Formats: sequence, structure tokens, C-alpha cells
Amino acid sequence: MSILYKDPKEVKHSVEISQEDGLLKLEFSADCGKFGTDESLAGFELTIFELLEILNKHFNK
Repeated sequence: MSILYKDPKEVKHSVEISQEDGLLKLEFSADCGKFGTDESLAGFELTIFELLEILNKHFNK
């Protein structure tokens, strides 16, 4: 694409998952910043039950 940014087909997305005080913390990022630096895309804090509800609604159509 250019010297500054990667081609969108080459961008690698990742998620860091941790659990603290009964909450799941999800941090999404991608190496799509200038010169391939990591950029934060989104962050969420959910209970395990909330995540289960979301997945059930999405996959049990």
C-alpha cells in the first residue's frame, strides 16, 4: 500500500484476554498503525455470563 501503512491484507489482528475480579477484559488491537505499530481497536469488560449471552444470540440464530 505505502511506506507508512501496511496493505490491509497483511494486517494482523489480536486480542488479549484477562480475568480480574470476576470480569473478563478483552483488548483488541492490530498492527495497522504507521510503520506497522500496534493500534488499539476496542476494549471491553464483561462478566462471563454476559459473554455467554452475546455468543448465544450471535451463533444460535
